[in-house]
Amino acid sequence: SVDNVNLAFSLDKFDPRIHQPQPPGYPFFVGFARIVNFVLRDPERSFIAISLLVSGLSLLAAFSLGSRMFSCWAGAAGSFLLLVNPVFWHSSLDGPLRPNLALFSLLTAYCCWRCWNGEKQFAIWGAAALGIGSGFRPDLIAFVFPVWLISSWVGTRSWLAVLKGLAVFAAIVA
Repeated sequence: SVDNVNLAFSLDKFDPRIHQPQPPGYPFFVGFARIVNFVLRDPERSFIAISLLVSGLSLLAAFSLGSRMFSCWAGAAGSFLLLVNPVFWHSSLDGPLRPNLALFSLLTAYCCWRCWNGEKQFAIWGAAALGIGSGFRPDLIAFVFPVWLISSWVGTRSWLAVLKGLAVFAAIVA
């Protein structure tokens, strides 16, 4: 697609003003893609490798979240359902940016669940996952930030802890 072509151009020159890649730019994705492309030396193969890697990590994250929330069986079932979901795989292989939304949504949700259930340090880990994920997919902020904010408050009952998480998030996004 045109988006993938613009992403490929960004491996040589990152400039969202000229749509290399298209705005908002996806800086963490381009940085990661440059590392992979340095090894594979072909943008198309690099994007496929990234899509497969991130999709595989999404399966692991789905298993971890399902196991933590319900049971090991539920985690395996959730991972299996994601594994056999044609839309997930088609969108992952069609555009290398898309699976990052799944991965970082799941990672942030995992941290939010642990924080909600009393593991206060996961407010910071969730902020870090959300911040890093936003460098791959900026739309993640709109979708997942409210979940992180509420779970951080409920899990810590401390404005100081929430502000520390916000500082970590802001530093990564900046």
